Amino acid sequence: ILGISYGETVSNIVNSSYQHDAQAITFVSTVTSRGKSFIIPNLTATLARLNKSVILVVTDYDESQKILNNFGVSIPQDKTDMLDVIERLNIHMRISKAIDSKIIAELLEEAFLPIFADGNEMFQLLYTKKKVNVYDYVGTRGFYTIIDFLKHYYEFILIDTPVKPLIFPEFSAISNVSDAVIIVSAMETNRDGLINTIDKFKK
Repeated sequence: ILGISYGETVSNIVNSSYQHDAQAITFVSTVTSRGKSFIIPNLTATLARLNKSVILVVTDYDESQKILNNFGVSIPQDKTDMLDVIERLNIHMRISKAIDSKIIAELLEEAFLPIFADGNEMFQLLYTKKKVNVYDYVGTRGFYTIIDFLKHYYEFILIDTPVKPLIFPEFSAISNVSDAVIIVSAMETNRDGLINTIDKFKK
């Protein structure tokens, strides 16, 4: 049943993205009981099984650890933290008049973590190993530049966000780099609660 559900959800995402030119898709959850760390990686893997090039960007430390555990991946010491990539890119852009795509590619190469399933590489993961204020990096030019760069090489960039109320500034920052937003769960599970949450997000 879950496989069919993921398949139908991914099919809707693909069809809608082609109609509305949406590549970067942000997933929002406002309650901790709804596990995005389970849902989003499975949607990512389903896209990969359909031969879609996809990368999962995780902006939350806790979600990073859950996703790595779900796929049985240990935390590699040789991989650069995504926060370090963004910080180094921000420094580069402050001292340089132009954005060098080669430098972006080199920085990301140090941070990409391939996720495997059944012995096959499924998708790439960009994640953080540090607990920090999310807005300190998603609200920077470097984060925007990275997402824009990835659009040239991947069909889909799925962005996982921290579980916080929609009024937090990081959501406006992340939604600014996103082409579409998917609300995984509302404040409440009833229909009125969902509509109320969507209205808040629109405002």
